[in-house]
Amino acid sequence: MSNARFRPTRAGIINLWDYRDQEFSFADGRLVLRGPNGSGKTKALEVLFPFVFDGRIEPRRLNPFAGEERTMKSNLLYRGQDSAHSYVWMEFCRGSLEDPESVTVGIGMRATRTNDEVTRWYFVAAGRVGVDFSLIGNDDRPLTKKQLAEQLGSDSITDRPLDYRTAIDARMFGLGVQRYDQLINLILTLRRPQLAKNLDPK
Repeated sequence: MSNARFRPTRAGIINLWDYRDQEFSFADGRLVLRGPNGSGKTKALEVLFPFVFDGRIEPRRLNPFAGEERTMKSNLLYRGQDSAHSYVWMEFCRGSLEDPESVTVGIGMRATRTNDEVTRWYFVAAGRVGVDFSLIGNDDRPLTKKQLAEQLGSDSITDRPLDYRTAIDARMFGLGVQRYDQLINLILTLRRPQLAKNLDPK
């Protein structure tokens, strides 16, 4: 495969569900999750694919196996706290191993017990989490939106999911709105329960 093409290299979940600060490493652009039932494989997929690419939090879109009660808010307040900040992110690289070009995309979230809405902000930034910038502060807590903007600059952050998707596409893929949406729909289709039972190759 050409070095001109971006590949996922790492992904992370911070302070969400039972994950405190979990990093996943891709091998040649691929990720395999292994473990017993209840270890968090489905949850990791739920909050990474396609959520990191589209930012939409409808329960059935996040997890086709779950009911409407398993919301993103419940993921953030999983341990019974009154409020929480969380992040999900994914890193992409291209070029040589000696001098790769790295881009990290991600979503910050805040939930409170007294509000059903989950506040979200989105970022597309050059560099790598834990190397060029951090998503956790010196107090070992996830950064607020303001703190992240101080690191990355306000131009790298948006409150609008449409602007976020446009920024990802412009920075890495160049698909255009229609083909980008088709990519997201393909991910959702491949993740559908019992996909092969009535498979239509078209």
